Amino acid sequence: MQVKARGQLPDSEIRLRKQVVKLKELRAKDATELSQLRTTSSTSPAPSIN
Repeated sequence: MQVKARGQLPDSEIRLRKQVVKLKELRAKDATELSQLRTTSSTSPAPSIN
């Protein structure tokens, strides 16, 4: 195990922060897609299931 400099983030923390950023980006992308779907589906009638 290597000795870290004082104040340096551990590797696990760095990995977690990167994962959080990816998830936030995905969530924002999904939110925009959902809002687009809502606007297109509200203007067109719902498809009927036969």
